[in-house]
Amino acid sequence: MTTRNSTTQPSVVFNELFRNFAPPRPVTPWRWVEKDEAWRGELDLPGFAKEEVKVSLDKERVLLIEAKQPEPAEGEERDFARSEATYRVRLPREADAEKLEAKLENGVLQVTIPKLTPDSQIARHIELN
Repeated sequence: MTTRNSTTQPSVVFNELFRNFAPPRPVTPWRWVEKDEAWRGELDLPGFAKEEVKVSLDKERVLLIEAKQPEPAEGEERDFARSEATYRVRLPREADAEKLEAKLENGVLQVTIPKLTPDSQIARHIELN
């Protein structure tokens, strides 16, 4: 009669091999820095030209970044695997959405979201009509 050692059973060996692997965590592609006057964010968009990236802000104060490359000509290859990308960021209440700026340089989208100054939040008297 043969007895099996529990450490040689296939399921035990498999579990030991992969016990240090964890499921992937959601990763945000943004890198953010907060300063006194603004938030600054960077988003890698390698392979996208300025004309292929659209940045907009909707009524709910959601910043939308859409990048899309045209289909390559027949026989032409892409430099990067990704040909489309979409990202959304909800602006904080303290953001001055009217002064938001964005630029694309060397495959990196840089977004600056100015903060409202205390002067712009001053209480004031409203005249009645």
